[in-house]
Amino acid sequence: MKTMVDWVDELKSWDMPVLQRSVGELGKLAGRVEQITAGEIADVVLRDPLMTLKVLRLVNGMSRSRLSNEITTVEHAVMMLGVGPCFNRLANLKSIEESLKTFDGALPGLLQTLSRAHHAAWQARDWANSRADMKSEEVYIGALLYDMGEILLWAYAPEQAVQIRKLEQRNKISLAQAQKDILGFDARELQLAIAEAWRLPELMQAFMHCGNTVQPRILGVTLAASVARFAETGWHAPALLANYEVIAEMLHMHLDEVVHMVHRNAVVEARHWDWYGVPPAAALLPMLPGDWPAEPGAVEE
Repeated sequence: MKTMVDWVDELKSWDMPVLQRSVGELGKLAGRVEQITAGEIADVVLRDPLMTLKVLRLVNGMSRSRLSNEITTVEHAVMMLGVGPCFNRLANLKSIEESLKTFDGALPGLLQTLSRAHHAAWQARDWANSRADMKSEEVYIGALLYDMGEILLWAYAPEQAVQIRKLEQRNKISLAQAQKDILGFDARELQLAIAEAWRLPELMQAFMHCGNTVQPRILGVTLAASVARFAETGWHAPALLANYEVIAEMLHMHLDEVVHMVHRNAVVEARHWDWYGVPPAAALLPMLPGDWPAEPGAVEE
């Protein structure tokens, strides 16, 4: 069995694929490179967690003094690289859909994880704006990459990712425990090691430490990731109510206002569903409480 050090060493040189939609959208922009802005590129990149990670890894991994400022937003990253050089560095991107086409069950698993990450990011940014956070894109990216380790497992090690999903469903154990059973460690441990190896900004690494929930920005990211994960299977879990109560305290809002805000964000975020091709969490809002049949492809007892 490979150690976590082995995984990190392999991932250091991995040419990470991105969503085919990202490749297509960047291709459209490439036709007018001299007229587009860094913000337009960022709008494309920020819808794809893989592309966001790729850009931040690229710019922060460039040779520089450790005393220089770390780049924590995509728009800043593009400005530092330059629009033209940025396109050159992102030329000939590989499609994750093409990479995973031969691994049964891996692509749906990845796309669902990416969709969840985008939902979490959308929630976290709105809450940050409610707190008048002047750098809400940092919070957005923090939530987008909060489950980076899980995303990387689906993208880089699809066979193991599918095994983990089956073990989790069959034995009804936690995802982290299933990951430890298959890999010897969980995805969160892996992502912290990779984030350090890839020299991702310290702020992004702080967002990934789920135990550090004192700061409102980090708490918001953690809560957004939790809401998005629970909402994948319905909006009536008791744990969601517990999240709402903490969010209400964080934002100094009434509980019913928080529920309305979270549901509204889910509906607006769902307009981007076609980037991932899986049903968004908002599609489950009309469902009543109760037991529902397992999704097609789920592991049966």
